[in-house]
Amino acid sequence: MKTPTYVLFERTGRIAVARLLKVFEVLDWLEAFDQIGRGQDLAGVSLDDLTQPERKRGRRKTS
Repeated sequence: MKTPTYVLFERTGRIAVARLLKVFEVLDWLEAFDQIGRGQDLAGVSLDDLTQPERKRGRRKTS
């Protein structure tokens, strides 16, 4: 991969699937990638739903 690919990925979070798989291959994470979503029913779930930060519940601290 070229350096601009990494820079763009770090800035935007966007990367082609083939290049993402290459990154996972280099990091020896392909098996982990293959397990994503297994055990969960993801029908009807959008990518935006999956990438939203988890909201923390609890009381706000007051001064």
